[in-house]
Amino acid sequence: MEPCMRCHGELIQGKTTQHYDHNESLLIIREIPAIVCNQCGEAWFSNEVIAILEKITSDFKKSKKGINITLYKDVA
Repeated sequence: MEPCMRCHGELIQGKTTQHYDHNESLLIIREIPAIVCNQCGEAWFSNEVIAILEKITSDFKKSKKGINITLYKDVA
């Protein structure tokens, strides 16, 4: 696997967390499968994961305001 484009650290298969702010609401998605740099923490997602994240955030934008913490595996 190529080194991290940001810091040249080692890229490993792992999981990460992403935050999305929308108006006065916050969505936190945890345990997202990704290729993660073990040095700087930068994460890269497959096209399949990106499509699911786009659906999750789109649905969240339509929901009521507040804080939502979601496990990726529960909605994927």
